[in-house]
Amino acid sequence: MEQQPPTTAGPPDALAAPPPPPATPPSSWAPPPAAPPPPAAPSAWATAAVPPGRGPVTGPAKLGALVLVLFGLLWTAIGALLLLAGGIARTVLEQVDVEGLGDVRLADIAGGVIAGIGIVVIVIAVVEVLAGILAWRGSALGRVLGILYGLVFGSLTLLAALSPSAREGAPGTGAELVPLAFGLAYLYTAVVFIVRWRRPA
Repeated sequence: MEQQPPTTAGPPDALAAPPPPPATPPSSWAPPPAAPPPPAAPSAWATAAVPPGRGPVTGPAKLGALVLVLFGLLWTAIGALLLLAGGIARTVLEQVDVEGLGDVRLADIAGGVIAGIGIVVIVIAVVEVLAGILAWRGSALGRVLGILYGLVFGSLTLLAALSPSAREGAPGTGAELVPLAFGLAYLYTAVVFIVRWRRPA
C-alpha cells in the first residue's frame, strides 16, 4: 500500500482576501477658539488731555481759578482807572505853579506817579487772569502762580481788614467786610490749589 505524504491542515479560507480594516470613528477634535483681540490703545488726544497717573482738576480748584480770573479783571479795571486819574491829575495840576520846584512841574510828578501805579496794577492783574486760566486748564504753572497770589494777596487783604484803622474807619457800614471777603477768597484759592488740585486717576 502506497503511503501518502502528510498534508498541512490550514484554515479553509487561507487563500481568501483579508478582511477590510475596521472603519475609523469620526474625529472629535476641534480647533481651539480664537484669542480675543488686544484692547485698543488710547488715542493720542485722550493721552494729551489727561496725562497718565493724573486725574482732572477738581471742582474746588476750578472755583479757585475762577476767583483769580474775576479778581484779576477787577484789579485790571482799577489799574485803568488809575491811569485815567493820572492823566486828569496832570491836566489839572498844570495850572498850579508851586514855588521852589524850579523847572520841575508838579503836574508831571503827580500824574506820572499815579499813572505808574496804574501800570503796575494792570500788569499784576493781567498775570493773575492768565494764572487763573492756566489753572482752570490744569497747568502746573497756573497752580504755582495761583498759590503765590492766594498767599500774598490773601494775607495782605486779611491784615488790612483786621487792622484797627479799618475797624474804626466807618463803624456800622460793613466796609471792612470787603477786604475780609477778598482775603478769605484768596486764601481759599491757595489752600485748594495745595490740597485739592486734582482728582485721583
